[in-house]
Amino acid sequence: MRGLAAWRAQIAACRADRPEGEETHWQRAAAWYERWVQNNDYVEQTLARLMPLVHPGDRVLEIGPGTGAFTLALAQAAGEVIAVEPSPGMRQVLEARLAEAGLANVTLVPHRIEEALDALSSPFDVALAAHSLYNVKEVDACLRYLTQEVAQSVILMGTGYQQEWLSALHQRFRGRNPVAPANYGEFAQVLEEMGITAEVEILGASANYVYEDVESMVAWWAPKLAVGPDRHAELRRALLEIAERRDGTIGIYGLQRMALIRFEGRHAAQRGERAAQDLALRP
Repeated sequence: MRGLAAWRAQIAACRADRPEGEETHWQRAAAWYERWVQNNDYVEQTLARLMPLVHPGDRVLEIGPGTGAFTLALAQAAGEVIAVEPSPGMRQVLEARLAEAGLANVTLVPHRIEEALDALSSPFDVALAAHSLYNVKEVDACLRYLTQEVAQSVILMGTGYQQEWLSALHQRFRGRNPVAPANYGEFAQVLEEMGITAEVEILGASANYVYEDVESMVAWWAPKLAVGPDRHAELRRALLEIAERRDGTIGIYGLQRMALIRFEGRHAAQRGERAAQDLALRP
């Protein structure tokens, strides 16, 4: 399976290129992720397409919920949400948000999705994987599960689009272009090899990196670019060349392209019949 091999090779290359360790990366991301969500529109765009699929009483599987950008909306609309999140930092933030919202119908599973599949209580009505599969080497096992145990699956992932300013920063401070995460290009090949027919929509969305101040911006990018303290002043100058000040904050503003992928599993027909029966019983 050439597509699967290419997918796994891209993940391995991306991990090897990352200056930070895996857990360090996700711990930092947990603290920063809320600001990312607040300053970008991909969640709104995705929810507009996702929520019509979710009905009261549904069981929803969320793969990689992070700090809960989609989880709270899913929990409010569905009967139960099983959220598989391996990062302790992400789970801590999500648990606090769920408690604050008074939502008790979300179960957090502290594992990688590929490690959790055998223990999940299926079937599910809807599954969501929003920017979470790109780091899963065993994506074929996940896709088999989704087609067998989930009525409707929605997957959001990047298309491989690289912003010029990001490539320029990597060239300047690391001497090479960044290795792109596994993306829809490889994923489409995996879907084809597995015989999965999917609907695909390419979405344009914002990609705004917004910070409270210049020092916060430098602190975020220094580890990602493997920049030591001796080059922090140079990094600061480079970032200020591309950053903009807006509403008391400073940020790097841009656009991204994402693939919204949707396919049905073997339970889709049964779910459709159940929905029709529920509708017929309504007064």
